This record gives sequence, C-alpha cells and structure tokens, in this order.
Amino acid sequence: MATGPRATYSATPLDEIDVGGLSASRFLLRETRLLPYRDAEGHVNLHLCRQSWAQLGASAGSYTRSVEEKLWRWLRHAERWWARSQQLLTLARPVCDG
Repeated sequence: MATGPRATYSATPLDEIDVGGLSASRFLLRETRLLPYRDAEGHVNLHLCRQSWAQLGASAGSYTRSVEEKLWRWLRHAERWWARSQQLLTLARPVCDG
C-alpha cells in the first residue's frame, strides 16, 4: 500500500509564529489566508490548529463542512502527536531514588 509523505508536527508557541509572514499554503483557506494550521517550516502546528479551531467555533456556519472536517482531522492528529511526545519525554526522564 503506497502512502504519501508523512506530516510533521510542531508545538512552537503562537507568539513565536509570524502568521502574517506565512505563505498562503500554510492556511486551510489559501485564497483568503484564513485558518492557519502550518508553521513557516511546513509543520502542522498544534497551537495554530487550536487557535483556528476556536476561530471556526466562534463563527459557526461561516465555513463549509469539508473545511471543518479537515481542520478537525489536523487538530486531532496534532493532539495525538503532542500526547505521544509528552509520554516519550516522561519515559526518557531518569528516575531519582532520592
């Protein structure tokens, strides 16, 4: 079974991302540059997805169902990536016997 390129993820904080400087391809709605979900490096960014999801919820009915579903999928994948990353960090920490 052939698969396409795997997505990469990031958790770069929003205050470190220049949303205005992102290329149009980093937005779900490229033409209008709405709903950013990827950072400048092209990684699906957890915080951009969360922010866009909140934005989508605040303007219910303004977006098509396919846009909502696509953003939900990216957010869900980013959240799972983040949870796995945190688990791995916890497992990698040395245990102190005090």
